[in-house]
Amino acid sequence: MMSEALPVDVVVPVFNAAGDVRRCVDSVLARTPCLSWLVLIDDGSPDPAIGEYFQALSARGDARIELLRNDRNLGFTATANRGLDVSARDVVLLNSDTIVTTGWLEALVACAASDPRIATVTPFSNNAEICSFPRICEAYPVPDDAERVAAALRASAVPTYPDLPTGVGFCMLVRRAAIDAVGLFDLAFGVGYGEENDFCLRAAHAGFRNVLCDAAYVVHTGGRSFAGRKHELGTRNLALLVQRFPHYEAMVREYIAADPLRAIRGAASSRLALESNRPGLLHVVDAGVADCDIDPRIVATASVCRHYVARTNGNRWRVEDRAVDEAVAFDLVRAPDESWGDFARAIAATFRVSIVRAPDASSLPAQAVAAWHALGVTIADNIDDPIPSPVAPALPHAPPLANARLRDALGYRAWTGARSDGPGQPVKVAATARPGLWQRVAEPLIGALKARLGD
Repeated sequence: MMSEALPVDVVVPVFNAAGDVRRCVDSVLARTPCLSWLVLIDDGSPDPAIGEYFQALSARGDARIELLRNDRNLGFTATANRGLDVSARDVVLLNSDTIVTTGWLEALVACAASDPRIATVTPFSNNAEICSFPRICEAYPVPDDAERVAAALRASAVPTYPDLPTGVGFCMLVRRAAIDAVGLFDLAFGVGYGEENDFCLRAAHAGFRNVLCDAAYVVHTGGRSFAGRKHELGTRNLALLVQRFPHYEAMVREYIAADPLRAIRGAASSRLALESNRPGLLHVVDAGVADCDIDPRIVATASVCRHYVARTNGNRWRVEDRAVDEAVAFDLVRAPDESWGDFARAIAATFRVSIVRAPDASSLPAQAVAAWHALGVTIADNIDDPIPSPVAPALPHAPPLANARLRDALGYRAWTGARSDGPGQPVKVAATARPGLWQRVAEPLIGALKARLGD
């Protein structure tokens, strides 16, 4: 059954690379049941394979597909503008070297609809600069299972739709209201590179926001559109951008240093790590124990176990996930009406713990030890004890989590202690948890940007 079409058009500028274009279009048609209009614009590709592919698409007779061609090569900026102009609605500009995942367009549209001030929406990707996953500003190869990554990000998002200093042009939803307010991309950027940053900065100056859709993931091969010219175009157009917005580079550097998206990425990485067949090993230590006392043991067995460090301070436990590239911390508190048994079972089930190590197991709450034993968890009497062999299997299923703060333990909500009344609503952040850094850093940066532009 065809889903109801969404009020947004998808525009794909095309120049050569027929294989990439085919994979992109196939993914859009297969994973976008709500697709209204897909516009492909051939920017004068000399490769005859593009013409052949367009003919094949035309022969399908799919009313959702519009095929256009420039009489001569105009470059990405002008071709994107043609796509923005041919539509009268919001538009997703999608690079031809992308592969979309399930729910991508629905998520982008929901994000855009959450706040009329939003100008652009960018999803996570394997290769998207400040929106890269699992680490910021790193380009990763195409993942073996993009749907698995997308599912982990969806499950880890509140979503909060955090602000960005600029959108990233590989896949960017552009609101019609923002286009009407600030105009199209500036042709001064030539064939391309930096035109989307310029647009985003102009939109911010006009009172709009550029945001991340933290519940969407789109694969990006990267670098195909400007193969061989990336350095030349990047150097020229960055100089033009900085000339117009002298604070741009400093603003982006500050954003990268603060890395406000780290919490969301970390929660998703933790979910992905849980799918590993390696058993989970929980090191229970006092809150004051130094990393140097734990790390050698973790490094020595990293290929054998998923490691977690629980730093305890009475009823407050901070569980650090060491099974991911960037350490993730979950601040957990035992509720007054919650038994130590329920608390221990919830932690073991949530992180699929098979082994617990403690400097002195006898110091652990008796109910917690009993609960872990009942689950088949092996408890080592000393943190230096060797890993039992054979290793106990990872817990096959999770019993109900009694603590509301644990129920979403692998989501961004629990990791930050944040709660939202819904998309677009203010996120409430607990004072004892790691604050939503995007609120403390990104929004002031955007405010500073508007102030400087207004001077």
